Amino acid sequence: MLIFAYRAEESCPGSRVTVAVNRRGQLCAVHHGRGLLHASSYAETLGTAERLGKDLFAEYDRLLSKFHGLPKKTQRTHGF
Repeated sequence: MLIFAYRAEESCPGSRVTVAVNRRGQLCAVHHGRGLLHASSYAETLGTAERLGKDLFAEYDRLLSKFHGLPKKTQRTHGF
């Protein structure tokens, strides 16, 4: 799942960290880009990613189950 930073966060000088989590909120990958990040900020960033990822997966699952409960003619399919 991808969660993008707000423009204001992206424009701040400092570092960039990309974190991937699974639906249980477990870290799957971490990529540290440019800049330096204090250890306490790094831990806070990882904790935030774990919480947000888990919460967003739960919301995504809720919406999917609601969508699949709709009559077929009401559902819209999205493909690539």
